[in-house]
Amino acid sequence: CGANTFSAADTGAACQDFQLCPEGQGSGFSDDFSSENVSDYEDLFGTWSGGTFGGVSGGVLTKVKGSETGSYSRVLNDHQMRDGAVTAKLKRSSSTVKPGLFLRHDSVGGGKYLVFFTSTKISFNKKPNGGSYTFVAGYNTAFASNTDYVISFSATDNGGSVDLSASVDGVEVLTWTDTTDVLGAGQIGLYCGGPSGNCIYDDFTVSGDGG
Repeated sequence: CGANTFSAADTGAACQDFQLCPEGQGSGFSDDFSSENVSDYEDLFGTWSGGTFGGVSGGVLTKVKGSETGSYSRVLNDHQMRDGAVTAKLKRSSSTVKPGLFLRHDSVGGGKYLVFFTSTKISFNKKPNGGSYTFVAGYNTAFASNTDYVISFSATDNGGSVDLSASVDGVEVLTWTDTTDVLGAGQIGLYCGGPSGNCIYDDFTVSGDGG
C-alpha cells in the first residue's frame, strides 16, 4: 500500500489509513500528489524529485526538463498490469515538452507502450524489448500549453494481440492493435520527453488486473 493504494479485495478495509476502498473497486492505485510519496515510485533515466529536477508541490508533480532532448520515466513500484487503464491529468509549460503515460513496461528489456501529446497530435509509440521507440499511431488535434488534459491509456489483451486505446477528457480519440512481438504484463508510469519545459501531473490513477 502507498499513496491511496486500493486493497486487492473490496473488503472496505482501510489502506494504510489513506482511504477506504470504494465499493466495487478492485486492485489499483491513485495519487493526487498532495504529498511526496517517493517510496511508491522508481525514477528511470534521471531524477524527478529535489532541487531543480522537480517534485511534488502545490498538489501536482512536476518534472523539469532543461535543454536535454532525452526522455524521463517514473514507474510505479510493485504493480504489474496486463489489462487495465492508467489515467492522469497532464499539462505542459511549453510547446517543446511531451508529457505522457506508459504501460506494460518490461523492467529487464525496457519495452513499453507509450502515449504522449505535442502541440498538434496525440501519439502511440511502442518500444520493443532491447529496441527503440517507434511511432505506431496518431491523431491530429491541438493541445495548448499550460492547459490541463485528462488522458486515459488502456490495454486489452486478446490472446496474441493487444488493443490500445487513448481518450482525452473522456472522449476516445485513438486506438491501435499490436499483433507482432506483443508486450506482456508490465509496469505503469509517467513519461516526460522533449527539451526546455515542465511536464506537470495530477490525479494519477491505475486500475487493472494486476498482471
